[in-house]
Amino acid sequence: MDHLESVALVCSNFLSILHQEKCSKDIRSRLWSSQIQDTLKARQEAAVRELDLIIEDVKSYPINYNHYYIDTVSKQRQARGAKPLTECIEGATQRIKLEDCRSNHLSTKIDVDRAVESYSKRMNPNMEKHSCQEALDCLFSIYKTFIANITTQVIERHIVRGPEKIFSPVVVNNMSDVQVESIASEPGSNKS
Repeated sequence: MDHLESVALVCSNFLSILHQEKCSKDIRSRLWSSQIQDTLKARQEAAVRELDLIIEDVKSYPINYNHYYIDTVSKQRQARGAKPLTECIEGATQRIKLEDCRSNHLSTKIDVDRAVESYSKRMNPNMEKHSCQEALDCLFSIYKTFIANITTQVIERHIVRGPEKIFSPVVVNNMSDVQVESIASEPGSNKS
């Protein structure tokens, strides 16, 4: 929630600075209070509702249709097994200087059976540790997917995307004459 509020504040500050730079002083406060402020508040409320929906989804049984989840779990497993596999292959590798060769060329031979046997012995038979590692991989992947969803569905969709539509020619065109007059008219003291 803190990040959501921080991004909303940055967007609000940006629009405020833009508003001060591009809008004449006499209509600035009327335009901000009648159009921009309410729209920013509505966008932030929509973002909070979206966040609540995503949190509700996460609290239920985790079903994930995102290939990113499987990719992340697979990468975690591969990373955990890469070092032991490399060590086993290295341990099963023989380098022999070529006979009748005048340079330092070596012939490399890997005993695949020895590498497989060595790797199999390194596999941890401790079911509790294995299960914990698998669960941690899954949680890590769910977390990364959750963060990606929050970024796209909450922050981008409701806060960052589309601030140019808050007050645009289309918005002005859709306003009633009364709304336009209340924003753009001269203050009562200047009218004769």
